[in-house]
Amino acid sequence: MKKILAFLLLSLGLLTASLASAYTDVTDENDYADAIAWLTEQGVIQGYADGTYAPDAPVNRAEFLKILIALHTDEAPAAPTTPCFTDVATDTWFAPYVCSAKTSGIVSGYSDGTFAPAQTINVVEASKIIALTLGTPLNATVYGTQWYSPYLETLGDLKVYPTELNYLNENVTRGQLAEMLWRLELAKTDQSATAWSAFEPDCINFSTDIPANIDLETIADTWLTWTNQTRAGQGLPAYTWNDQLTRTATVWAVYNKDRGYMNHKRPGTTAYYDYTAIENWFENLGLTFKNDGGYTYTENIGYGPYYCEEDDCTTDLLEAIRYTYDYFISEQGSSYSPHWNSIVASRFKEIGFGLTVDDDSYYLTVHYATEITSDPAPLCNDLY
Repeated sequence: MKKILAFLLLSLGLLTASLASAYTDVTDENDYADAIAWLTEQGVIQGYADGTYAPDAPVNRAEFLKILIALHTDEAPAAPTTPCFTDVATDTWFAPYVCSAKTSGIVSGYSDGTFAPAQTINVVEASKIIALTLGTPLNATVYGTQWYSPYLETLGDLKVYPTELNYLNENVTRGQLAEMLWRLELAKTDQSATAWSAFEPDCINFSTDIPANIDLETIADTWLTWTNQTRAGQGLPAYTWNDQLTRTATVWAVYNKDRGYMNHKRPGTTAYYDYTAIENWFENLGLTFKNDGGYTYTENIGYGPYYCEEDDCTTDLLEAIRYTYDYFISEQGSSYSPHWNSIVASRFKEIGFGLTVDDDSYYLTVHYATEITSDPAPLCNDLY
């Protein structure tokens, strides 16, 4: 194999090289462990300085090009002297790869002259770039009529796509990228794969935006346990998870983190809790709800201090958000008890939990609903 440059993600800083078995977040049970181990041995990919690989993290357009061009060439392309796209400055680490790909006709960018290097890359985009960069011969017969059909069908027939990929617009993760390249480079056609004809049209790409040292599944399950224990004490049936509500709850938690404070106010509104504005916000995200005796949805939010630099911050964050839950519960019997009422409302059946953090705070949103009556596109991946 030609000399391969290190696969750097997110920055050009030094990363700790290790085999997949040495990554703290890649065990032998990981679906992509063999691919990650092989690509690591070849020097194609490296982990982060904290010993992780982050197999579930999405890959952006610049990162994707860098690894593929490094696989295909002996040396890194020369730095460009003039910008090839308006958002690709000549002194950025990815400029040589992006501009080389443009010169080779692998990428063309957008009509406004941009490339969007930080934008995540989906299945059909990845298929075209992989095939063109690595010079994969395309099928002579193509059945689809879309621009991506030759690339999708060619790679599909080579059984490149892991079974976890099911949608055309689904973002490709670091683990899936490793698997696809491992299969293609070593002709692993004996692997279970998603056939090109089995891909569904669209799904909702969704990220929980939480650090890798936090087990969000454990935190969400614990929150649900607290909630359902409270409901059981009131003789009420348990809430059930709804992934779409978790999506909307996370969207709102992340939005508040990005603006640095937490409240219910949607953009352009002044009332603290504008029911109609929030209802319209849900509708814009594809959700409408059954009206059950005047109940449709409600939203609880929480905010508080949080700081952790441990290898595993799950327990620390659980202890932090317990203050929010205890505050909700403390409203029982009070004249003002919206959070308590949401937890014990008999007409609400489903719940979604959104949580994110920054350097010193956590931002939490809980969405409760009667029943979703709309038919939103499915989520591309499992939430946790």
